[in-house]
Amino acid sequence: MRQHRSFCATMIAVVCVLLSPMPLQAHRMNAAISLVEVSARTGRLEVTHSVYAHDLEGALLAGAVSLSWLESDVGQQALRAYCLRQFTLANQSGRPINLNFVGAELRGDVIHIYFDAPRYRGASVIVDSNLLQDISDAQVNRVNVRANGKTASATFAPGAGAVRIAVPR
Repeated sequence: MRQHRSFCATMIAVVCVLLSPMPLQAHRMNAAISLVEVSARTGRLEVTHSVYAHDLEGALLAGAVSLSWLESDVGQQALRAYCLRQFTLANQSGRPINLNFVGAELRGDVIHIYFDAPRYRGASVIVDSNLLQDISDAQVNRVNVRANGKTASATFAPGAGAVRIAVPR
């Protein structure tokens, strides 16, 4: 039920943005997408956060997020620290899952930030996604949990708190 309400709230926000005057539409939608996937090959968890570079600039107070900054040790560590602070993942018992930073890349105007974790066989994960919600009250995040070719999703508005998401079987 909570996921349905969150989805409806997201859709209402999208409609409001689309119907708003053009100057308001100049800024991209306040959204981040995260994928938590159980690798079919290794059984490891692979986490990918996709966020607009422009939005991340404000969160990191980094000025323009350029390719050279992103590839630098400073840029990589800033992304790692920010994501670990704003996104948490726990096993079905509530114990934190340690995410290992793999790296990040800029494709177009979107930054993809990669983490992985040890093999996971649990029936669910507990997720809290607060990416960019520290700089925008309008930020709505979507987390997809994928396994066995199936996906389960949850939407996170500011202050929503952690959500248990079933790992698809």
